[in-house]
Amino acid sequence: MPDTPISAEEWARFEHYAPHVHVLRYTRDETIDSSFFLLLQQYARGQPLFPNLHELIWEHATPELVSVVSPSIRIIRLPEDEENEEYAAEAQVNVFHMRRHVFKALLPTVLKGVPGLEVLKTRTLGRETFWSPLRAPSGECLLSQSIRVLHISESFTTLTRVALVIISSLQRLVELSIKCSGRGPKHNLGMGAALDLSDVRPFNRLERLRIKGFGIEVTALIEAIVAPVLEDVGIGVYTEHHQNQTRAGLALGVALDTLRRRNADTLWRLHLDVRSWPVPFFPTTTEPTFAPIARPLLDLRHLRYVSIFNGGRADVSVPALVAAWPDLRTLIMPAQKPSPDMLTAIARTCTKLESLSFYSLAKEFLETPPVAAENPAASTDSDVAIPALRELRLIERLLTRDSPDAKHENITRFLRSLFPRLVVEQKLVGADPVPYTDMSLAWYYEDNL
Repeated sequence: MPDTPISAEEWARFEHYAPHVHVLRYTRDETIDSSFFLLLQQYARGQPLFPNLHELIWEHATPELVSVVSPSIRIIRLPEDEENEEYAAEAQVNVFHMRRHVFKALLPTVLKGVPGLEVLKTRTLGRETFWSPLRAPSGECLLSQSIRVLHISESFTTLTRVALVIISSLQRLVELSIKCSGRGPKHNLGMGAALDLSDVRPFNRLERLRIKGFGIEVTALIEAIVAPVLEDVGIGVYTEHHQNQTRAGLALGVALDTLRRRNADTLWRLHLDVRSWPVPFFPTTTEPTFAPIARPLLDLRHLRYVSIFNGGRADVSVPALVAAWPDLRTLIMPAQKPSPDMLTAIARTCTKLESLSFYSLAKEFLETPPVAAENPAASTDSDVAIPALRELRLIERLLTRDSPDAKHENITRFLRSLFPRLVVEQKLVGADPVPYTDMSLAWYYEDNL
């Protein structure tokens, strides 16, 4: 072998172990000189470096990605650099932009070379020229037709001009997540030229859909994505102070009404992020009705799993939600802090709920220790149903340094008196916050858009 930094013995050892690598992760915490990848390619003589690679997680916007691609890959994840760590770490800004440009230019070729790809999750690419090479003259998508899961982040313009048409030709797609990047569309639907999305095909196998953007963007995409077997939908809505809130509200109402008309009989999971919405959206303790823009949700009668991120609205009425969706079994409300009275009302009126998730318990639990309620199982009234609740999950525990263990036990007794089937697995009270590495919080990060 030529005199290089890699010895014959080192290369032989690499060749021995490389076929056993099934997951390869190149994180932002690591930096490998680009010349090393080039050197490996020279030794590989045109063969894949990792011939049995199944999953590739590449957190750098660098063209060296091409050197590790193998036809065996089934999952590609190109995570977003939310903190601009790459930009901050790059000493020469011009070099950073050049390498990122080359990365984006090479990516279509890379993806076309992975025929068995099933899962693709990409960072924001921000350019129509990424998508154009993926479309054949016949209109077919040159991406692998085996793709089942696709997560993308693109500008609304790129989505509506080219990307959505190409994506709709992926006939095996069952999960699609779209995040609209940028500052929102440059036009207002209903006030300017109408969008022509007639070339977008039906998504006949799509079961799970996530869309996050401004209300107008969400409305246009929901209208364009016809998915007759859709079971699980998530909508996240951006709002800005300068927006016309009336127009934004009308847009969101149209999106929800479209879902009602098309998928009232198929939807059973709903995720809704309206944390920045300036007005009440759901029933509260003082206003027991849905807001007009949310009333289409009343016809989604088969909902069994609902996740609502409603921002600062801390008084959403859980019994009113359960009354609207009688099949509801799981309810997630990451902004809520239920009081003892609220949980008592839930125990009496929401007996079919099996799982509840909140931000934390209300401070009332510390200020006025709750008294155990009468066990419904002990009631002589045979018509009284025993609450089915088995799971209560919290993002944060109550914080106190005054006998936290004793307070935890007291609250646990109260909860079990309300919900006899409840299994309390989390620490409800503690002297320190819950570590964010705690895997018990995985439900929160997964269920929020």
